[in-house]
Amino acid sequence: MSFDRGEPKTFARYRDVVHSSSCQVFSNQRMECRSLLVPVLNQQISPEEPLSLDYGFLMDFPQCFQI
Repeated sequence: MSFDRGEPKTFARYRDVVHSSSCQVFSNQRMECRSLLVPVLNQQISPEEPLSLDYGFLMDFPQCFQI
């Protein structure tokens, strides 16, 4: 996964495809991130059978925090 040292982002990895969304930093205590859109084609989603995905944040030191 590549990393741009610009704004922080959230990411989700589903079936080896990484999706990301931008975050806006307001202060060192407040950051807001847009919800991620992870396309799921022709798959039923239910609370009884949730999808498995990896998720997290891309920030200043990505090598320390990514899975």
